[in-house]
Amino acid sequence: GALYFNQEKLLFHPDKLPTDFVFRDGFEEKVAVEKDINISCLVLEKAQADGIIIYLHGNRGSNRRCLRQAYQVDQGNYTLIMPDYRGYGKSEGEMLSEEQATADIQKVYDHFVMKYIPKKIVVAGYSMGSGMASYLAEKNKVDQLFLIAPFTSLTDVKDMKHVPVPDILMKYDFDTESRINNIKCPITIFHAPNDNVVPFKCSEILTALFPTKIKLITLQNVGHRGAIFADELSYIIRSTI
Repeated sequence: GALYFNQEKLLFHPDKLPTDFVFRDGFEEKVAVEKDINISCLVLEKAQADGIIIYLHGNRGSNRRCLRQAYQVDQGNYTLIMPDYRGYGKSEGEMLSEEQATADIQKVYDHFVMKYIPKKIVVAGYSMGSGMASYLAEKNKVDQLFLIAPFTSLTDVKDMKHVPVPDILMKYDFDTESRINNIKCPITIFHAPNDNVVPFKCSEILTALFPTKIKLITLQNVGHRGAIFADELSYIIRSTI
């Protein structure tokens, strides 16, 4: 019971920001997801952009910590949108369920698609964010999906690491493997064999299951955190979109 009701503390490690915090680049835009609950989004806007990139960061920090990550995926003439999840940064509320998390991201998608009416929509997700990125790509019109250090599902990661927790106690699964079957757009995966957080095997499984849909970029000499900062990542994103 303690494990079930404390999963949020185990999975999510947010960095709260003061309400008067100002980002050194871009601007903040709030998206209402419930009455009195707003999601804080960092926007790096381009004039006459070719489209938008929605970037979903991992389970640690906030947009202040993840701004360097944003620069990695902020390629080409695209407006980049980076939402902080509930309880992260300047976002209000707290994370309570996977359904809530994906519903919030859907509202962020709807808000910015309506605002910019983009010609092209790119979604990128890193680590935990890859699960929500695959959700967006499955449920919406997306032109390109980038997954950095993704998992097949959190349940699979638990099993690969031999964590003795029954599947029934997992409140969060983010089952990317099942979603990819319904995703229509091209998918590029970046993953490092040296990743000691999310096993590289996850990306191998996904690529083997969907070889015509997925391109796997194997990152050398980096681990889990280094994957998002790999030089190949920026180059390939820029040349792909």
